[in-house]
Amino acid sequence: YLWPGLARDQLMAQEYENYSQTSQDYDSARVTYGLEVITGALCCALRRPLKELHILDAGCGTGNFTAALSGLVGKVTGVDLNEGMRRKALEKTAHLENVEVKEGDVTNLSFPSNLFDGVVINQVIHHLDEPDSTDHPNVRKFMSEAHRVLKPGGVLILNTSSPEQVRKSLWFIAVVPPAAEGLAKRMLPIEKSEGFMSQAGFKLGPVFILPQSPHSPNLLQDKRAPLIAELRNTNSSFSLVTPEQLKEHLDIWRQKLEDGSADQFIAECEENRKRIGLTTTLIGQKQ
Repeated sequence: YLWPGLARDQLMAQEYENYSQTSQDYDSARVTYGLEVITGALCCALRRPLKELHILDAGCGTGNFTAALSGLVGKVTGVDLNEGMRRKALEKTAHLENVEVKEGDVTNLSFPSNLFDGVVINQVIHHLDEPDSTDHPNVRKFMSEAHRVLKPGGVLILNTSSPEQVRKSLWFIAVVPPAAEGLAKRMLPIEKSEGFMSQAGFKLGPVFILPQSPHSPNLLQDKRAPLIAELRNTNSSFSLVTPEQLKEHLDIWRQKLEDGSADQFIAECEENRKRIGLTTTLIGQKQ
């Protein structure tokens, strides 16, 4: 195995949203998570000081992970195709000398081969193909591009969610079942993502199942959060439902808040989150 002492067991530990608009609200309820998995994977696989490493944050969005990683590694390059997201990332990282943010398509990276020590991609691959895609050509293109731009021995760290995690573990979107189901249909089964990584030339490392949420504790502690448009804008799943569907299920949620049944609903989702996690991180090393 690439990581001594870690088995290959699971360890608990197409733009369909208008992200130019979403970027205005995105940071109000989003947090970084799993940084210890990213840095641990880099250290264990590369066996070099983190401050010597150059990391690509693929699909960096508003730059939350880009900024967080900048204090841990030598250099971070963030790429994103959306102008609104990229502008926020540039504002957030303007004071960081070891960060650059560029326009870029993760399926067609503009970098030379063998450049980066690590490629990090967080909650992005479900945006790359249509929900009814079976062969996921754009996900496969990304895997090939990540392999190309990594140095020999470099590490791909891919965070995603399984369909089951989306359906069962985040109450904030589960209150609108068509939204949760729409997002779940976009999520690749973990085994399929692993298969694409292997086909691209990566040797698979451990799989980390993370209970931490990409959403802030303040949002998750506010039972009225789904009713607030600015907070719904921080999760793309709500863009997958019609206005009529949204109104219907938010009215049901209001009733649950009034009759007290919302607490039990949230408690069941929280139990699922502890049991099956909320996100999954896959590790692969370029051979």
